Amino acid sequence: MTSGSEPTSERSVPRVRLKPRESRRIKRGHRWIFSNEIADPVKDLPPGSLVDVVDERGALVGRGYVNPQSLITIRLLAPAGREIDAAFFRGRLAAARSYRERICGPRTAGREVFGEADGLPGLIVDRYGPFLVVQSLAAGIEVCLPMILDLLEEIHSPRAIVLRNDSPARGLEGLPAEVRVARGRLDSEGSPGRRLVGPGRLGRPS
Repeated sequence: MTSGSEPTSERSVPRVRLKPRESRRIKRGHRWIFSNEIADPVKDLPPGSLVDVVDERGALVGRGYVNPQSLITIRLLAPAGREIDAAFFRGRLAAARSYRERICGPRTAGREVFGEADGLPGLIVDRYGPFLVVQSLAAGIEVCLPMILDLLEEIHSPRAIVLRNDSPARGLEGLPAEVRVARGRLDSEGSPGRRLVGPGRLGRPS
């Protein structure tokens, strides 16, 4: 996962070993691994890169993205060995939309992606009419963000996508704050689209 669109090479994914007994919580379904639960040093791994997590015996536990700068050092995405590529993210994003359509029916506003609940830790997507507002709250999401935005356009066909990356949680991940239009364009000043970001907060479109 060195770029937003390249598939994962199995040989390129390092393994990170957990301390004794720390895998029990993970095997019960928890998706976060904290810095004090890890036996192997990870400080030289690039923030947002993929790792395979193993228990103290070397058995594979899961695959996720790592951030040595964060207290939540690893956020698990999938079983170890699962390819993390465009097909993976497309499947998760499409499943999130399908689930909400089945449960909620037609709607013009609401949360389309809710992080760990949809198997995408650190990604929040809200719909406001024809607009999507995206929050990238983890380095792993930030690395894949261009690809994720492309997939959101493909699946949801929004008029515009706004990045609302001003949460304090980004600072904990070592990520800068920004608010900008990432795809499409908003309406004229004072319109519902402009009110999504607030007066004077909008940066330049990408």
